[in-house]
Amino acid sequence: MTALRQGLVFFKNYQWLPRMQGQSWRYKGGMMVPDRPIVSVNLNPLRLAPSWCLNDLHAALPVSLDWLAALGVQGVRVDLNWAALEPLPGRWNHDLLRWYALLFDTLRTHHLKVFALLYHPPAWALQHLKSNPQNFVTAWGHYCQTLAPVLGHIDLLQVWNEPNNYLALLKQDAVLFETVRIGRWHWPLRPSYELLAALFAKAHEAWQGQARLVYNVLTHPNVPQWFLDGWWNWERFSEQFLQRAGHLVDVVALDHYPETWAPKLGPLDWACLDRVLERVARPDSVWYGKQVVIGETGYTSAANFSWVGPSARWGHFFSTERDETSMARWYQQALPHLLDRLVLRVPEGAKPWLNLYELLDPPPQPERHPVLRLEDHFGLVRRDGTVKPAFEVVQSLLRPAWQERHVGRSEYQDPTRSFNPDPLP
Repeated sequence: MTALRQGLVFFKNYQWLPRMQGQSWRYKGGMMVPDRPIVSVNLNPLRLAPSWCLNDLHAALPVSLDWLAALGVQGVRVDLNWAALEPLPGRWNHDLLRWYALLFDTLRTHHLKVFALLYHPPAWALQHLKSNPQNFVTAWGHYCQTLAPVLGHIDLLQVWNEPNNYLALLKQDAVLFETVRIGRWHWPLRPSYELLAALFAKAHEAWQGQARLVYNVLTHPNVPQWFLDGWWNWERFSEQFLQRAGHLVDVVALDHYPETWAPKLGPLDWACLDRVLERVARPDSVWYGKQVVIGETGYTSAANFSWVGPSARWGHFFSTERDETSMARWYQQALPHLLDRLVLRVPEGAKPWLNLYELLDPPPQPERHPVLRLEDHFGLVRRDGTVKPAFEVVQSLLRPAWQERHVGRSEYQDPTRSFNPDPLP
């Protein structure tokens, strides 16, 4: 009778159970509770040592582990910087490679999952990319083959970064699309899906099943389908790529920044996640069966700016002013909603995963355009090593006790609710 009574209480308290779509559960404290999502945070080695000084990297590692433990995350996303590892063709920085191996071993020892990014090609490889893409693919293959036996198993391995990001040229990031020069600017013209597929094939060959390969896409506001064959539309871009290389992709990661890079969207706007989850559940879709994770999300505490000059009262990038307090409030709203949404809607067998961008603010780069300087203020920790108010908000929301009381209960799906689980620190 005791078991029957517990079962009746369970179904009385969890009437929303069918909406879980078979999500993983565990028994605790006399009741069933949903698994907590994995929450990771970006830790770019360049934030630890901008000059790649190995002494600085080693010295910063214990401090970084303290921050990660205090924040309460279960994983770390790390850039595998090709340019720093192989600055000249065939000339490897083996000391740095050993540091990466030490970093990954240390993270595993501390029971932290690893989400790694293959990117940042060196200048000599970019010359190949422009003149002979096949030589670039060959060099990329050597990069993967060198790293794989040293780094071993990786939970998630992202191949390239935001290949659909048509604004990457402004940041002077490496891109895989053809460009055209108009005046002083280079403009993206068309992508090379086949080239991106070739990079995935090389990573797949190198890791041989020891890593789940990740395709990430920036879910910026879509442009009309007819414009440049629609590839500026992130959904169409993804469809085109997955048609060519879907068999090489295990995970689709969404990079979504409501109220920052998508400034007109509020903190609860995650329609992009809903649309992708619908696609991965359809057997007739090229998305079918893929794990879906949030690859990047966050909020910049940078001050607003105007496109037409610092003293102008119009032309502001954001509709409202922002600072570290508004950053903390954004996390208070967005994070409970997103954790809840992931637990309720990610299908069975696909562990919910959310990555926050990022842990540390980078050194200032005053020569950059103001819109790019927004990138310098996503960190939860300031450049001087002190924490922002948002750090303490995230810390409170990642406490296991808070998540077990709230996450998966549909409390945060109603946008009219108050999102203040704890007062602002």
